[in-house]
Amino acid sequence: MLRNDWTYTDDPYYILQNPHVRPGLTPDGVVWALSGTLGGNWHPLTALAHMTNVSLFGLHPAGHHAVSLILHALNAALVAWALLEYSGAWWPSVAVAALFALHPLRVESVAWAAELRTCSRARSSCSRCSPIGAGWRDRARRVTPRCCSASRSRSWPSRWW
Repeated sequence: MLRNDWTYTDDPYYILQNPHVRPGLTPDGVVWALSGTLGGNWHPLTALAHMTNVSLFGLHPAGHHAVSLILHALNAALVAWALLEYSGAWWPSVAVAALFALHPLRVESVAWAAELRTCSRARSSCSRCSPIGAGWRDRARRVTPRCCSASRSRSWPSRWW
C-alpha cells in the first residue's frame, strides 16, 4: 500500500493542485484552512492535516498513505477497545474490529489520500462514544438483579445479550 500512487479522483483536487496545500503548512495556509472552502466543503482540520503531510513528506504519496494507514490501525484498535468495554467479550470485539478494518469502505479511505478526513472522523466518533458506553455498562451492572446475573453462564454470548 505504501508503494501506491495518488488516486486521480480527488487527490489532485484536494492535495496536488490545491495552491493552499502544495506549499505545506504556512501561515497563509492556516488562515485559508480556517476561513476558506474547497468545492463547497469546509474541512479545516483535514486541510491542516494535508498541509502538515506535505510539509513532512512533500508530494510523495507514500507518506500520506502511511499517515492514513496509522490512523486506520488506531481506529480499528479503538473499535476493539470500545466493544471490549461495552461487552467484556474479547474475541467478538476483536472480530468486529477486524471486520471494521477490512471493510471495503474503510480500506478505500486508506488508499485514497484525500479521504484523510474519513480516517480522522472515525477516531473522533469512537472516542466520543466511549464515555456513553461506559455509563451504560455501569448502569447495567447496577440494575441487573443478583439472581439473574448468577444464573448466566460466563460464555461470551451471554454477555452480548
